[in-house]
Parts: sequence; C-alpha cells; structure tokens
Amino acid sequence: MRVLQTILGAILCVTAAEASRAETYTNTVKGYSIEFSSNWTRTQYPTPVDFALACAITVCGEDTRFVANANFVAQAANLSTQDFLHSAPGSVLTEAVQEMVRSFGTVETQSRPEIEKIGLHEGYIGKYRLTYRDGRVRDLKYAITFKTGYMYHLQFFTPAGQLQRNEPVFDQLLSTFKIVR
Repeated sequence: MRVLQTILGAILCVTAAEASRAETYTNTVKGYSIEFSSNWTRTQYPTPVDFALACAITVCGEDTRFVANANFVAQAANLSTQDFLHSAPGSVLTEAVQEMVRSFGTVETQSRPEIEKIGLHEGYIGKYRLTYRDGRVRDLKYAITFKTGYMYHLQFFTPAGQLQRNEPVFDQLLSTFKIVR
C-alpha cells in the first residue's frame, strides 16, 4: 500500500509540475486564448496562421501539429454563437476544410461534424483524412466556433492512423480555448 501511495504521489507531482509550466497564447485583436503545456513548442507554419504548435515526439509521435486561426466575417458581425450554430449547418465546417485542402491535396474521408464543446463554447468538430499532392496521408481533427463576427479555426494534424492515439492531447488543448472578447 505504501508503494502505491508513493507512486500516486509522484504522478500527482509530475502532473502539478506540468500544469505549472503551462503557457498561454492570447490574441487580443481577434479575442481568444489557448493554454498549452511543455509537451508543445511554438513552431512556424507554411501558411499564415495566428499560432502553431508542434507536439513533443515523446507524447504524440512525429509530425503532429496544432494550428489556430481566426477571421472576421463582417456580414455576421451581429450573430451570437447560438445564432451561428442554428443558421449554419455542420457542412460549413466540411466546406471550410475542403477549401483549405484544395491548395495542397484532397479530402479522402470525413466524419459528420457534430456540435461539441470547445472550451466553454459550442462549435462544430469533424474528423478528416487528407491526401497531400506529395503522397503523404494525414488525419485532421478540425474545430470551428464563432462569436460576434469572428470565426475561430482550431486544427490538429497528425500522421494517418495516429488520430485516435493523439486525440486526448488535442482535446486537452481544446478544453483551454477561451473567447476573451
């Protein structure tokens, strides 16, 4: 019993240490923030985005990325999140993914986007299998939410077949997402 208590104590200390090393990315212009642990490092992304992270190889395996971006949609400036979700079907997420992927590959498979929690907010989350023009195949879990004109895009890319393994890491990031406007 004493050994078990020692092990549990060590796990709690490691978990507390990880939590204390969390960083927060805040975009004051677009009004959102995300917290991330030392399992993630900031990285460059080949296209313009607000924020990109690479997951530690020891946690996610190779080539696992998180990307956050937001854009203002003037014609929807007066919509609430609920109005957006009621007026925009889940296909809006699928269309956004297809448009994004068109420049570098194709969407091979997709799930039906569902309304789920993204931090304290609701939004659409879907899963996709992408084939790049160079032959790479990757999985994508894509979350999108909305508030007062801003559409927030949160994307998690992982090598094909690794999404289920790495989903808890992405879901932890999603749980910290906050709209701060």
